[in-house]
This record gives sequence, C-alpha cells and structure tokens, in this order.
Amino acid sequence: MALNEEAAVPAQEQEQTEEKTHTCREHDHLLAVIDELIALNKVLAARLAIVEAAQLKTKRAHTTTEQEQFQASSDPARKPKRRKKQATNLSATWYEWYTRVPRVWDSSDRQKKSEFRHIVAFMKLFLTEGFALDAKAEDYKDQVLDTGRRAEDAVLAFLKTRGTNAKGAGSVLRVLRPLHKSGVLDERIAAYKRLLAIGRIEDPAPVDSQDILAIAGHV
Repeated sequence: MALNEEAAVPAQEQEQTEEKTHTCREHDHLLAVIDELIALNKVLAARLAIVEAAQLKTKRAHTTTEQEQFQASSDPARKPKRRKKQATNLSATWYEWYTRVPRVWDSSDRQKKSEFRHIVAFMKLFLTEGFALDAKAEDYKDQVLDTGRRAEDAVLAFLKTRGTNAKGAGSVLRVLRPLHKSGVLDERIAAYKRLLAIGRIEDPAPVDSQDILAIAGHV
C-alpha cells in the first residue's frame, strides 16, 4: 500500500509539471499574439497617420487655391487696370477742329463740339499778332498745324508762369475757365476782339464760333 502511494506521488507531480508547462506555453503564445497585434496596430496607426496627413495637405492646398481664386476675383487691386485714355494736346485739338471731315462744329456731339470750341477760342487769345487760315489753299493743313503749334506753345508758356503744368487739352481748359471768370484774361480777350475787328484774323470756322469769350468786366 505504501509503495503504491509512493508511486502515485511522482505521477501526480509529473501531471502538475506538464500542466504548468502547457499553461506556460499557452501564456507565451498569448503574449506573442498580443505583441504581434500591438506591432500590427502600430503599423496601421502609422499608415493611417500618413494617409490623414496626405488628405490634410490636399485639403489645405485646395482651400488655399479657392482663397486665391476668390481674392483674385474680388480684390480690385488684382483686376487688370484699365488703360487711361491718352490726353489730346492743344495743337491736336486745334488741328482736328479745322481739318476734320465732317467738321467738329457740325458734329451732333454737343459736348465735344462745345469743348473743342472753347479750347480753340482760348488758344486764339495767345496768337497776339492774329492768324490767317485759307481753307482753299493747297497748304491749308500746314497752315493749321503751324498756327496750332504756335498757339499751344504760347498757352503752355503762360500757364507755366502761373505754376501750372497742365498740357492736355481738357486739363488746360479746366485751368483757363476760372482764370477767364476772374478777369485774368480780359486784356487778351480785348486784344483779340481788336484784331478781329481790323481784319487781322482770317478764320474759316463759323462766325458764331469766332468770338465767344466775353470780357469779365475788369478792363
């Protein structure tokens, strides 16, 4: 009986040892599986981070492009600038008044006709010796060009003495109008009327356009 008990003790210990060994193997296997899952999760997390970063970069680029397009369409500073219309000088206005066909004084454009008529009228005041334009002469256009340039030079020289650098016909007209109203041009207007009265002026333009500037009352 004692021998049987003694023989049973090693067998039980062996079973326990085998059970522990089996348990350890399962534990080790489980740990290995867990480690593998952890590693896999890390890989997946890294890949997900890369994908999200790429998507975020793409989204930012798209947003930036949309903002730039919006700014380009809404910012007036980025819109193509309109080219300013080149100013017409005095002599060119004079030349067009006397040579254009049909004549400017026959134009249906009242604003242009009025503006040209006044510009030319002011220019005549600075031809202190008078002038002669023969519309039937072969060199009529040369006469017009030469007379217009002389008048232009005299007007600009006068304005320069008054500290004004206006050169375009429209700008000069805006400067001369208040001078006319203030009486600064009265002596020139009176002198022009005398030249007209004694025949020192031969003007092919209509009579009603030749003497349109009145003395302001200071002469």
